[in-house]
Amino acid sequence: MMILFEWLIDIGVETHAVKNGKESLDLISTVERKFDLILMARIMPVMDGITATKKLRDLEYPGQIVGVSRHLTNDEYAEFCNAGLDDLHHEDGIPLAI
Repeated sequence: MMILFEWLIDIGVETHAVKNGKESLDLISTVERKFDLILMARIMPVMDGITATKKLRDLEYPGQIVGVSRHLTNDEYAEFCNAGLDDLHHEDGIPLAI
């Protein structure tokens, strides 16, 4: 995830990083504009990406949420996607359209 974050900065994308799902909800609730894209890790401390994504969708957050994860079992993949992701990017670099 760090490599992707650094690449986005290098190409001039304005970024905001948080350490866990709760911080993402706190940040989104305090900014006056929506983000064009949220990259959501599945496993994070305090609040995981599945819970944070569900909460964002419960709040009717309209922006794109793309999951970023390492190897997933089929059940883990389904659980993350069903949380409300728009897409999922696998560690192997293969975008998996939902």
